[in-house]
Formats: sequence, C-alpha cells, structure tokens
Amino acid sequence: PLVFIRGPFVAEVGPAATVETAVDGNVVGLRQGNILATAFHPELTDDTR
Repeated sequence: PLVFIRGPFVAEVGPAATVETAVDGNVVGLRQGNILATAFHPELTDDTR
C-alpha cells in the first residue's frame, strides 16, 4: 500500500526523467538516472521489500 501524508504529486516531468508510479493519473514516483523521488512514505508500512 502507498501511504500519503499531505504528499504532493509531481506537476511536471522533464525529458530526462521517467515516471515510475502514478496514482489516479498523478505522478508520485519518478527516476532520473540513479536518483529516485517519491511523494509517498514507504517507511510507514510493514512492507520491508
């Protein structure tokens, strides 16, 4: 599950970035090279993957 705490979504994705996750059409995870950005809180779940 994705846990959001006032988590914003990404308004614009540049050409060098790749969308990794979207929820209801809103980008909440993206990658550019070896950099990963998320708008949710994976540390607030019991999933340790």
